[in-house]
Amino acid sequence: MVRAKFRCLEITYRLSDATAKLKPVIAKNDDWPNGSQENTAFWDATPSGECEVRFRSHSDVDLEVGAYYYLDLELAAEDDLGGWKLWQVAQCETHVGVNFGLAWDQDRPITSSNLQMDIHNEKAWHHFEGKAGTRWAVAFTKAPGQHDGCPYTG
Repeated sequence: MVRAKFRCLEITYRLSDATAKLKPVIAKNDDWPNGSQENTAFWDATPSGECEVRFRSHSDVDLEVGAYYYLDLELAAEDDLGGWKLWQVAQCETHVGVNFGLAWDQDRPITSSNLQMDIHNEKAWHHFEGKAGTRWAVAFTKAPGQHDGCPYTG
């Protein structure tokens, strides 16, 4: 399993559906000294990326603006065709870029999504190498420790 940490920055409600946008957490630094050491560790591993999740209806939205979430990614069983698909794995000298997607499906609470990350933690690279085209389970778990007043996301 691979774990990333993101923060929900925006939820847009339309007539019948909704879209949430999340970004990787930021590091504790001189401008944000109240940040957590945990966020710094996640920032060092995944400093860039974005996640957009589209929900079927307003009542299906289980994310909150300003809240932090762990994104747990795990290779799905071979017969699980409903998982998120790892569309792209791009190996660079300093990181591995991954792009996941969930195709439109009106029967699920999350109808479609896109998750892109640049992973700098070399220990996590092997999870993705040679796995383009595979299905993954992606779970969102609310993380403890909210940080009010962040100059970048507050």
